[in-house]
Amino acid sequence: MNPLTETELQGLSDYPFDRIASVICYSLGTSVAELSARHGMGHLPRGSNDCLSKLRAEAWWMMRQIKRHGEPISYPEIARVFNTRHTTVLEGVKRYERERAGTGATP
Repeated sequence: MNPLTETELQGLSDYPFDRIASVICYSLGTSVAELSARHGMGHLPRGSNDCLSKLRAEAWWMMRQIKRHGEPISYPEIARVFNTRHTTVLEGVKRYERERAGTGATP
């Protein structure tokens, strides 16, 4: 699967938030349910939590790239779709942006 391009992401702007999340997750080869699962699930193979965490942050970042009425989708709206706190989404998006920029340093 390939992540969506900026043009493809903007094409989703009129969709309901749940549908946007589903399309983004599908493009990443996962599902909203899988990314919404809680951390520390014992049945996952070693390293899966890190992998899911990175996919989760990428999906959240992609949702933030979509503009509705000139504004990105809010952190609380993304958090609602993925059944988590908005501060968790904010931290994940910032971490993903640092990794994209090539700096793993924390502010």
